[in-house]
Amino acid sequence: MRHFLTLTACLIGISTTSAQSETSIQLADIGLERRIAVLQSDGETHAFEIGMLQTLHAVEKTLQTRYEYGLGDRLVDLPVLRLQFGGMSHPQPKTADPDTLSKIFSTFVTDLRKAQTSLTSGATNRPHAFELTLQDLWFDIDNNGQRAAEESAASILAPVILGQRAMRDPDTAALLEAPIAIRFDAADHDWLLAYTHLLSGFGNAFLAFDPTPVIQDLADQSAILTNAPKIAYVY
Repeated sequence: MRHFLTLTACLIGISTTSAQSETSIQLADIGLERRIAVLQSDGETHAFEIGMLQTLHAVEKTLQTRYEYGLGDRLVDLPVLRLQFGGMSHPQPKTADPDTLSKIFSTFVTDLRKAQTSLTSGATNRPHAFELTLQDLWFDIDNNGQRAAEESAASILAPVILGQRAMRDPDTAALLEAPIAIRFDAADHDWLLAYTHLLSGFGNAFLAFDPTPVIQDLADQSAILTNAPKIAYVY
């Protein structure tokens, strides 16, 4: 249980492709966003689980935006955006605007606020424990509703948590291939609520020093240089 929470903590800084079933409502088949919608039909009972999945969905949306703009692994030194997905790249990415990074963080903070609302609802005074299998969790990076092997949470999180040396160990691969079920209880609820505030702090710290004006200025200066007249060299 604590190992899974450690995985979540390192978000700041293995299964095969499964076909989507029209009748299944399980996380492994429908993904985070749709699973949250299913649970919200009985939101009072599932408030704790919804808050957990909303936190992970907030991270998923940062991955989706990075994929959409072709940012990929170029942001790995920034808090919150350290997760790598080198196995996927957009064939025709959009051109990032000067405020793209700030929008990623602004959306992230807003999404975490939704998770905090779920976690502090009346029902979570006595949160209902739930189980989550790590291999069922995946991030819909390309936002197409279909699970790909590269989108497995285990394959994305493990290199950050365990390190590249451990990932080359056959024993590590065997461990990740076996189903890992984690039970979340009241203690995990309190930890998660505190952690969403920590993540929000990173996001707000970034926004407090919004780099948009600097990026815009660099783009303007680059355009000026591109359009500058060329002077013939005289021997």
